[in-house]
Amino acid sequence: LRGASKKYNFSLSINDLEKHMFICGSTGTGKSNFIQNFLINFSKLYNKPFFLVEFKGEYHFLQDKLKDLLILWPGENFSINIFDPVGANPKIHAERIFDILKSGQFLDDSAEYSPQMEKVLIDILTEVCENKNRQSWDGFKDCCEIYLDNNRNKIPMLKQTLISLKNRIRRFSIGPMKAIFDTNTTLSVSNLFNQKVILDLSSIIRLGGEKKDALFFLNMVLKYLWDRNLTRGAINYDGINHITIIEDAQYFAPQDMSKKSKLTSYLEDIALLQRGTGEC
Repeated sequence: LRGASKKYNFSLSINDLEKHMFICGSTGTGKSNFIQNFLINFSKLYNKPFFLVEFKGEYHFLQDKLKDLLILWPGENFSINIFDPVGANPKIHAERIFDILKSGQFLDDSAEYSPQMEKVLIDILTEVCENKNRQSWDGFKDCCEIYLDNNRNKIPMLKQTLISLKNRIRRFSIGPMKAIFDTNTTLSVSNLFNQKVILDLSSIIRLGGEKKDALFFLNMVLKYLWDRNLTRGAINYDGINHITIIEDAQYFAPQDMSKKSKLTSYLEDIALLQRGTGEC
C-alpha cells in the first residue's frame, strides 16, 4: 500500500477472509491485479476450491499458473439444468426458480393476471422438478399441456396465461439461451464447487444474450451454492472451505435492484448469511 511517499507492508490472513472482502477503486487502480495476485499467492499456501465470475477474460492466464484450474463458458463447455433440484426440496427449488425469474424482470408485475401467472408457473415448475423424467424444456412443455387439460374449467383464461408464460421464457427453451440450460454438460453442478473454477459469462453475450440473462444464469448457479452450504450448515465449522469471487459485482447486485423489487440476489444473500458455513 502507498500513502504519500511511504510504502506500508500489508498482510491478510485466512481468518480475515471470514469477514468477507470488498475491493473498490477507480478504473485502472489495480483491483483485478490485486485479485489475480491474491489467488496466485493464496493457492501456494492453501488448497481451497474457488469460484470466480468474470466478463472480460482477465483471469484466463491463471490457468498457466494454477494447477487444475478450469475455465467454463456457459453454452460452450458448461450448462445447467435448472429443473434439477440436485438434492434440494423440489417444491422449494421451484419457488426459487420463480423468484429468480421475477428478480430478473422476466415476469412483469404490471401484468393484469400476474398473481394467477405466479400460481400457474409455480405449480408447473413443481411438477417438472419433482419428476426426474420431466426435468427438461420438453418436460416443461408437456406439463403445460397436462395442466391445461386438467384445469381449463377451473382457472379462467388459463390458455392465455400459459401462452404468455411460454412467450416470456422461450428465449431459454428454444431461443439463443437454450444452450446455457442444456441437460448435458461436461461438469455437473454438484461438483462445480469442489474445484478451482473461472466462470466467464462473456459467452452468454456472444450467444445473443443480455445482462439480465447473465444475471439469471449466475443466480441459478449461486442458488446451488446456497443449497450446498445450507446442507453443510455451521456444524463442525473449521474455517473457510470455499471462496467465491465476483468481478464487477455492481452488474449483478446493483443498488437499484432493491428499489425495483423486494427480492435480492443470491450474491447478496450468500455474503450476508453464509459466513458461518465456510463460504467466503
